[in-house]
Amino acid sequence: MANCPAGACNPGMDGCTFEDLTGNAAGRTCSAGCGPEPDLAATSSSSRAGANILVPMLRDTTPPPPNNMSELLSWLDNQCTGSKELFANGCSPVNGALRDMHRYLSNQWQYPGPGAGVALVSPLTSVANGERPCRSLSVILIANARDGCDMSADAPSAAAALLAGFQKDGISWSIRTFVIEIGNHDAITDQIAAAGGTGAAYRANDEAEISAALTSIIDSSIKTESCNGADDDCNGCVDDGFNIGQACTAGVGPCESSGTVQCAGLNSSACDAVVGMPSAEACDGIDNNCDGAVDDGFNVGEACKVGVGACQASGTIGCDAMGRASCNGTSGSPEQETCDGVDNDCDDVVDNGFDLGRACTADVGACKVSGTLQCDGMGSTACRAVAGAPGPEICGDEADNDCDGEIDEGCTGDPSDDGDQDGNDPRESGSCSCAVPSAMAPAGMTAGLLGLAAALVARRRLRRR
Repeated sequence: MANCPAGACNPGMDGCTFEDLTGNAAGRTCSAGCGPEPDLAATSSSSRAGANILVPMLRDTTPPPPNNMSELLSWLDNQCTGSKELFANGCSPVNGALRDMHRYLSNQWQYPGPGAGVALVSPLTSVANGERPCRSLSVILIANARDGCDMSADAPSAAAALLAGFQKDGISWSIRTFVIEIGNHDAITDQIAAAGGTGAAYRANDEAEISAALTSIIDSSIKTESCNGADDDCNGCVDDGFNIGQACTAGVGPCESSGTVQCAGLNSSACDAVVGMPSAEACDGIDNNCDGAVDDGFNVGEACKVGVGACQASGTIGCDAMGRASCNGTSGSPEQETCDGVDNDCDDVVDNGFDLGRACTADVGACKVSGTLQCDGMGSTACRAVAGAPGPEICGDEADNDCDGEIDEGCTGDPSDDGDQDGNDPRESGSCSCAVPSAMAPAGMTAGLLGLAAALVARRRLRRR
């Protein structure tokens, strides 16, 4: 365009003039705007030119060149000042535009319009000049119609040529082609996207859908780092985030071994150390079976007891020199067994040798009772029985009524003599006196003398008969 009025663009673009690209191909359906095709015999019209590069691509150099965002926006702000605004005119040389993108990126681009041609050299340079081979390059084709200048197979061929790529200053480049189709749904646009390595075209009917499509394209073009020995995300670091080459260990306990971190597929890394073989767990302060627990199963550190009876002592479980668990308590020395409810001699038997519980008797005479042997509280045994209460001695019953160990003590006369000659038990009532009357009791003495006289008379009668 040229001669456009300054300020906002009017609907009819009044005052603007337009120039078609030169070199229209004879015999095509479009009579203007398709661009030159120097070699009509070139396969898939690969010699077609049809692009007009308005804002050159920035170079990846250090220091970076000035930002070109304001220049890009000047062609899309609906302001025609300086004749800078995008409008459609003529046919759609899609194949020619994609071919020019290949020329521009791989070497240089020449303006295909009338007049003195502008030449732009490739924005891609060498590693020595700061170029990063890792960065992502793509072409975004926004179109509202199929190619009106060349055959339907030519534009997909151009996209395939970009994807196949080229060598530039010792760097191999592969360029993907994204397609945003506005308003129409043409199978050719899907073919272009597929040949360009991006699957299918985006469909858009308004500004919001165009913005969403561009956002998706940019997101898919952002590279993420893979573990493959390359700087995939183009940040100057190879395999960053995977800690490649760092020292590491694998396994635990005696199975642990050292190594370095290496790639384990594109998305992960791992230690290349070879883990040792586990063995049976022993009580030795080592994780022999390599399960992350030391001396598991041996209860090390738990409270324990050693010895029995009075020798028993407390301690904690520890490991011995043989790899076994044992209690570290020190038991006491055994002593002579006494009857006190304690295992004094530490043979695991309490009060052994004292026959506790054996039947026994206590006291004598009428007070005598049965019981069992028990400890007496002084280290020996005693018969546990409640003795009967002693009573007054009864003469002639041959019993120790007063429980003093003597029978009929204090009785006089012969208890075996049948004094009354009646043939009964010789233990005659009144045959003896159980007490000698004192001088203070004359009546008792008189009764005793009378009894004695009666006994003597009875014996004389027996003799006379």
